[in-house]
Amino acid sequence: MRAEQAITIADGIKIQAKGIGEITVATEAVNITLSDVWHVPDIEGNIVSVSRMVDAAYLVEFGPTTYTISRNGIRTKLEEQLGHLYYLVQGLDTEI
Repeated sequence: MRAEQAITIADGIKIQAKGIGEITVATEAVNITLSDVWHVPDIEGNIVSVSRMVDAAYLVEFGPTTYTISRNGIRTKLEEQLGHLYYLVQGLDTEI
């Protein structure tokens, strides 16, 4: 785990990331492991950076109401859209 780091969120407010680690997103098809994930206790829920997933060799595809992530020929639907956000509510195993 790395030291605390200040991050700026969309409305310009600075909050603290308390550590950086690795998480595993458990899906029906495959476990997706993401590295260098920030633990930010002041943010409710999970925010996933699509650009970081693409950098990690995942293909992210958005449809009208769902999105999928694939890698090495394995494709998994993650969650549904609500309003203007796509939610990730699958089980998470964390090591932060």
